[in-house]
Amino acid sequence: MSKLLKNSGWSLLAQGGKVITQAGLFVLLARGFGVHDFGLYMAIFSISQLLYPFSGLGTHNTMVMRVSRCPRLLPVYFWTPLVSTIFMGLGAAAVLSPFISSMYTTSIVAVALILLTELVAYRLLDLATHAWQSMENLRSGAFAYLSISVGRLLLAACLFLSDHLTLVIWAVGNFGLTLLVAIYNLQKMTRKYAIKCQYFVFYPREIRRGIYFSLSGGSQAVNANIDKIVLSRLGGLSDLGVYSAAYRVIQMGLLPMMAIFQATYPRYFKAGRAGLKPALAVSRSVAMPLLVYGIVASAGIALLAPFAPWVLGGEYKPAIFLIQLLAPLPLLQIGHYLLGEAMTGAGLQRQRALIQIGAGGASLFLNILLISLFGVVGAVVAALVCEVLLIVGYSIIVKNRLVRHQCF
Repeated sequence: MSKLLKNSGWSLLAQGGKVITQAGLFVLLARGFGVHDFGLYMAIFSISQLLYPFSGLGTHNTMVMRVSRCPRLLPVYFWTPLVSTIFMGLGAAAVLSPFISSMYTTSIVAVALILLTELVAYRLLDLATHAWQSMENLRSGAFAYLSISVGRLLLAACLFLSDHLTLVIWAVGNFGLTLLVAIYNLQKMTRKYAIKCQYFVFYPREIRRGIYFSLSGGSQAVNANIDKIVLSRLGGLSDLGVYSAAYRVIQMGLLPMMAIFQATYPRYFKAGRAGLKPALAVSRSVAMPLLVYGIVASAGIALLAPFAPWVLGGEYKPAIFLIQLLAPLPLLQIGHYLLGEAMTGAGLQRQRALIQIGAGGASLFLNILLISLFGVVGAVVAALVCEVLLIVGYSIIVKNRLVRHQCF
């Protein structure tokens, strides 16, 4: 069995586990919090996701790029993302928690803990899994993601059954659990690859290179989360709760797709050393099964949408129409990832980041305009339009690069 197939299998196992556990977690949080507090939680969580790509300043990705090409460099390049993550995550949580708390008139403790969970604890877990990914050891990464997913589900279930599932209690428990899992996996990874303090080196130049990954990830985060933040201000937290429930259903449909891209990510860098064509060949090798899956997933989501209130509760009945409107999203995202990952592997991260920044700006403008005019439906339209803009932008860059290569 090829290494890619094995890694895809481990990644698919992790993503499949995430689909099941996140589905359960999503249902428990939606029912336990109620539509208003679930909307509040999603507003704070969405803000943390806007900051998430900057917590490591892109150095997680530069580590994968360096190490996938030369595995013996892991003990050296591990330290820069570790320091960057801790410093930036703690700083962002300290500065922004009071502001976000006052904006939504909620507990500063809950806000701070949600930010620390996503920007420090979970990002440290990401560091361990990125290190394994760079060594094409997705088995260990799969177990890391499964452990945090199962742990969160069990925590939420215990709180729900004991009638203690509130925003503050969940924030405290989730932070503690995520930090413990992250520390355990970091220790496991550093022991396996003999990463010791004597190898400590901090490379500022990796931050300069990684900033394009941060800008790219930040722009993706804007596309994925700005709708929820704008809706929380122009609409209401109850509207946001319904919309977030619909969006979560779509995200669960995207998880198997991400398994394939996680497994192939190091291979894009290896192939991309020879140029854009070899990187595109990696995309072509996985394009057909992904596109077939995208069609099936989009159709299945639309057909099964009417069953959502049976699971989430009657107050989420308006989510049916929104789920059906968002159903094409998996297919569109597969299209933009197939082009975008090839660009990244071929060293065109700067161009990809610029396209994503443009799409992020368009997303902000469209969400403000369309939500103010059409409410929740406007957020759906903005999300779909921005995915199309990404595909068009990437296609133009890829086509121009290939034409230029042929001319020389």
